[in-house]
Amino acid sequence: DRMDAPLVVVKFPASNRRSTTIWSGPLGAENVAQLLDSPARRQIVERLSEGQSAVWVLLESGDAAKDAAAAELLDARLKHLASVLQLPKLDAQDIANGLVSTGQDGLRLDFSMLRVARNDPRERLFVRMLLGSETELDEIRAPIVFPVFGQGRALYALAGDGIRDETIE
Repeated sequence: DRMDAPLVVVKFPASNRRSTTIWSGPLGAENVAQLLDSPARRQIVERLSEGQSAVWVLLESGDAAKDAAAAELLDARLKHLASVLQLPKLDAQDIANGLVSTGQDGLRLDFSMLRVARNDPRERLFVRMLLGSETELDEIRAPIVFPVFGQGRALYALAGDGIRDETIE
């Protein structure tokens, strides 16, 4: 009997309630490297670690005009929100219980946008993760925005005409 190379299957955690396979392929150094790291994910980690509240990932559609319009709208809205939103006051008991990892002085409202091309080979698996996070996102050919916060968690996606001031807010 000949054994085949080990196979890696990547799925969303059970808490996501999606049984979709994000990716599967042979266990090898290149595949493992792409599963664990990419330039966009490094940027997200760096920005969140520096204290940004959220990094808004703009997954480009490939249509330069639509992508530019989505980026302009998102950038303008994020700048506006950063200037008008106020952080809630932290509860001292939450800090004492370890529910909050920083004091009030360590918090700030700060947002940024990170554009990712769908066809960037370095982001191939990250794009699959994003598009697999909700039903039928992979069928949308318009720009899609994913707000990423905290420990790399993403909220629901905003797509195409759904990228509007009120949905961003």
